[in-house]
Amino acid sequence: MKHWKIFVIIGTVALLALGTVGLVFARGPVSGVARAAELQAHRQGVTGVIVSIQDNVITLETGKGEVRVSVDQATVYRMPPKGEVTLADVQQAVQEAAAGGAKMRAIVVAEKNGDALLAKTVAIVPPLPKVTHFVGKVTGIQGNTVTATNAAGETMTVTLPDAKNVKIGQEIVLGIGPGPVMKKGLEGLRLGIKQQAKDFLNRFKKLPAPKQTAIAGVIQSVDTQAKTVTVVARTGKTATLNVAADTKIMVAGASATIDQLKAGDKVVATYNPQSKNALRIMVNSSAPVAPATSQGASA
Repeated sequence: MKHWKIFVIIGTVALLALGTVGLVFARGPVSGVARAAELQAHRQGVTGVIVSIQDNVITLETGKGEVRVSVDQATVYRMPPKGEVTLADVQQAVQEAAAGGAKMRAIVVAEKNGDALLAKTVAIVPPLPKVTHFVGKVTGIQGNTVTATNAAGETMTVTLPDAKNVKIGQEIVLGIGPGPVMKKGLEGLRLGIKQQAKDFLNRFKKLPAPKQTAIAGVIQSVDTQAKTVTVVARTGKTATLNVAADTKIMVAGASATIDQLKAGDKVVATYNPQSKNALRIMVNSSAPVAPATSQGASA
């Protein structure tokens, strides 16, 4: 009987110990990277061909079928080379592309709300210019104007930037489109396709800089009078952010104010890199926030 009681006591102590260890691990600190990943978990990227735009809904044809993405007044649209545009501009571009037999693609970053998607940014990918390739032999040269004839007897005349190395009887490939391309044989076709790919990538270099970025780290100081919060990342990067009335501050899933932030809090902050205005400050729930003192700044 005594042995039975001893085993019960030992078992109870072991269960309590395991529960305590589990609680410690469950409440352990979450890294800034993990927190950032958690914030991005509710977002989804969608890439596809624009099928239609109707009633504030963009329908995209993707590799997995059609996807419907809603848009609202906060959705940002970008389309090279114009940069930031409106939904009406996008609709007009899609219609013009369709009239010419082309299709517009879009890269959408959307926020998931159950099964629904709400677009935050929509980047339009203009269709590549149509290029007609003509393979034949040079049958006529006049200055920089070259005439070629193919095996079917069809002819094509183009003006080249420089035709001094072109000779009668030479086999060439003419790429006719914006900025004609002419080189010998199939090498000309290869270079033409390479140039198209280069032009395609250059379009995205003209896109405007993003309107927001994020930093994950620890609050170094809080100035409640100046309404600023200084955050230091693990890499050593420091950002002093302005906290405005529309800055969203969240603590343990609940709305909070700058007075509730303090030095040492682990946060993920989203802000405008140009103005340094904080858009959102999320405090790690594993680091409880205490009300700030009446001083203007926390060291």
